[in-house]
Amino acid sequence: MSALIPQIPAHADVSRAVRSLRSESHPIVLGYHPVARMNPFQSLLYRNAYDQGFAAVPLVGLDEIPSLRTATSMGALPVLHIHWTADVLRSAGSTHEARAAKDRYLGVLESMRSEGVRLVWTVHNVLPHGCPHPGVEAELRASLASMCDVVHIMNPRTMDFTADHYPIPDDRVMSVPHPSYNGAYPKHFEKRMVRFEIGFEPSDLVVGILGSIQPYKGIGRFLDALETARLKEPRLRGLVAGIPGGDVGSVELIQRLERDETVLSVPRRLDDTTLSRLLTALDLLVLPYDASLNSGAALLGLAFGRPILAPRVGQFDVLESLGLCVVYDPSDPGALASSLGEASAIVAEHDPGRAAGYCAASDATIVSTAFFQGLRERISP
Repeated sequence: MSALIPQIPAHADVSRAVRSLRSESHPIVLGYHPVARMNPFQSLLYRNAYDQGFAAVPLVGLDEIPSLRTATSMGALPVLHIHWTADVLRSAGSTHEARAAKDRYLGVLESMRSEGVRLVWTVHNVLPHGCPHPGVEAELRASLASMCDVVHIMNPRTMDFTADHYPIPDDRVMSVPHPSYNGAYPKHFEKRMVRFEIGFEPSDLVVGILGSIQPYKGIGRFLDALETARLKEPRLRGLVAGIPGGDVGSVELIQRLERDETVLSVPRRLDDTTLSRLLTALDLLVLPYDASLNSGAALLGLAFGRPILAPRVGQFDVLESLGLCVVYDPSDPGALASSLGEASAIVAEHDPGRAAGYCAASDATIVSTAFFQGLRERISP
């Protein structure tokens, strides 16, 4: 572990957090779990924590959650902020094991709640991608929604999309948008230079997907559509980049990408510089997902001023209504290929100023302040 990020016991982190707020009349320690280091979302959302009288403490393991008791003993209000729940049931081999894991998890949360810890949950997705036990996951989320003091939604239509799986009580909901990725990645690269360096020609029309390389991302669908669309627009070149999944479907995707000479593939974890360079090289970001409640990839594309093509589902429908995304009908098997055939027109009609305005309005400083102000109003004694 880097000397710049020392491994400090969670209870010690909580103690330091309380001490860092000694000048606050009503200090609040917010422990968050699980911790995502590869995605800057949490650091963006928590950017203004200290300005609002909060100290955000990462709680990596479930066993670190009880360390929040330290905050209570030191006179601060403890809050547990729950993010993704995929790991709770991930290793369960049967429905019985999944329910046992669910009950253990909820038992920890109920124990903390009974000791005065406030519970907050951010709904990142309707269900985890590739969820092995969707029925049990829905039960877990229904319990979580009813148990939490605050349910944070980032898509205003979240409750419409979750309704068929689990209810979210109206009186628990706090709507604060996903922070934009402005300033989170380097943006000093020049498009023509980057494209030359990675092998694209100036005349190429580069369309692609950035993110994990897994079947649920619609990559196979994208490759099929790209092959068809080239008959109309021969300048099309594909780009697919991201860390590959370990399942059979992901391995097959990698093998297909290796055979396709018209697609540049980068099957590895993308550091910030590589991700920025690839986004700079793109003409059009394509996100052919089966479902999307909150798409960080779409917001990243907007931060780089790139037009987005996606199916009319979830968040993409909302972005389309704001003029920030071109959508196609996912029920039409030829719609994606037809849209890719019109990529040149989509790029020409794109207004990067509209994307910049959206990103400025959802800048992390604005969103973070709104998040903590709203949270304090709802959880303060």
